[in-house]
Amino acid sequence: MQNETLANQLKDAVKESIPSNNVLDMLSVEQRGAIESKFNALPQEVRSAVAAKYPTLTTVGWYVIRQMVKEANSKLASNMRPIWFQKLQLNATSLKSGEPAIREYAHKQLVELAEELDSKESVTLLKKYKNTHDMTTKDAHIVQLAGIFGVSPSNLA
Repeated sequence: MQNETLANQLKDAVKESIPSNNVLDMLSVEQRGAIESKFNALPQEVRSAVAAKYPTLTTVGWYVIRQMVKEANSKLASNMRPIWFQKLQLNATSLKSGEPAIREYAHKQLVELAEELDSKESVTLLKKYKNTHDMTTKDAHIVQLAGIFGVSPSNLA
């Protein structure tokens, strides 16, 4: 019987000496508490959405995964921004074409691009387009593009 207890103690000691792959285990109790309080300060809708998306995690895990996703998406957007801007440039110019088929195709391409982007990214790209072409938020072309992307032209100031 004593050998079993010793064996269990040895197993527990070995388990404790093996580093965890869970990054959350590397946080102190105070750090976990701080992250938990940051998560609880988020709006209820955000907390509910994150909890529903990742039901197996805890409060600390929900906050950490939310931040990781935001960072990753930001990097992905940063990488894609030049490509998106090029698509915007090409198709926005084609919207002014005298040929109806070209205008229709450009509109379709811009709608597809708008569906890829969130509103913040849409505003960023449209502002750059507006500034690159020395336009104002009242120019008909900018108003048209804002409509396609579902943003208010006044947000492009």
